[in-house]
Amino acid sequence: MLNSGRDRAARWFVFPRFREEGPPRNLASFMALRETEGETIDDLSLKRLAYLVLLGYRPATVSGIVSVLLENKNRAMYGSELGKALEAKFDLPRGWYTKARYYEDRLERVLRILSELGSLRQEEVKVLGTERVTAGYRLSDSLFQLTSHGTAVEEALLEADILGGSKTFKICKDHDFVAADPKAKHCLFCGKVLVSACLRCGKPVSPHYEYCVGCGEALLSKTS
Repeated sequence: MLNSGRDRAARWFVFPRFREEGPPRNLASFMALRETEGETIDDLSLKRLAYLVLLGYRPATVSGIVSVLLENKNRAMYGSELGKALEAKFDLPRGWYTKARYYEDRLERVLRILSELGSLRQEEVKVLGTERVTAGYRLSDSLFQLTSHGTAVEEALLEADILGGSKTFKICKDHDFVAADPKAKHCLFCGKVLVSACLRCGKPVSPHYEYCVGCGEALLSKTS
């Protein structure tokens, strides 16, 4: 349980006292503008605004989801499983994220928005101890690569969008540095030329390769 002054501060950070417990319910409608015919706001701008709203309401929950999935090597985890892991991570009372009356606002809505933004991918997983199958969540390939290399969650969410549909990313092998800008040519730490690498397996590839030599991934969109 949270009892010290520091614990109470942590509780406030995890659970800000906004009018709504989680991100605004109309955020999904806001993101639907991307599909509105004739809409002038570009997709990337809408995503950035959505991330700002999401991080404003649930900064600790968003970063916690990413770190829990990283700690589990990006194994797909279902909602209540993630909730229990977050309760343990933040030393919160049991049920803080997982009780039915809290789960939707505090966690499920965040998972749904991150999925709609493309930061999480869904796949079917078995519920622990049963044969029941439910939706599981894992990080998108680009977000997983960036956060695995130490990029802060807030930066990685936006950098993954900059990478867009690219199947490669730019790295410095000496400094384990991932460039946010796909047009970057040199490492900001040592100035050496960055090399292209496969987003799926991390194998260095030439920009003109159609398929990765390491895993066979189709490099449909390549950085220059």
